[in-house]
Amino acid sequence: MESFETLETCRKIEEKCAVIYWECSRLFPEATDLFRDLAIEEENHAVILKLARTYVKYEKLHVSPIALEHIREAEQAVEAMLEALKSGALALKQALEMSLALEQSTGESYLRDMMTGNPGSEIIAKLQEMLADEGSHIERIQAFIEKQGVR
Repeated sequence: MESFETLETCRKIEEKCAVIYWECSRLFPEATDLFRDLAIEEENHAVILKLARTYVKYEKLHVSPIALEHIREAEQAVEAMLEALKSGALALKQALEMSLALEQSTGESYLRDMMTGNPGSEIIAKLQEMLADEGSHIERIQAFIEKQGVR
């Protein structure tokens, strides 16, 4: 997978995450604020990745086989959650658990793997900003679960 294609795939993952969170904000009124904020941030991540694609013509990214594997895993996690939402049988607890797993799969794998193979890259600097948000997403979902007693 070439750099442009890799970034485009990652952008699509972020856009789908936004769709998931918007749908969760609609389905779970008690968690609307959390899911709405996550959706907006995922949309912003997609924009960052879209901008990063423009830099690819100036700077080639090294994309390791491990990063590609994690990108595919993230795609599968996103599709699984989209299917669960379409089924209409998703409870808030499941949505939060799946969201947490989704954030852990994206933030902890493909972005981190791409960063290690591209030190000093402007594109990677932007992705690092995005990764910091991903960590925040995990913390916020966990805090919501604890505060609301969703177990």
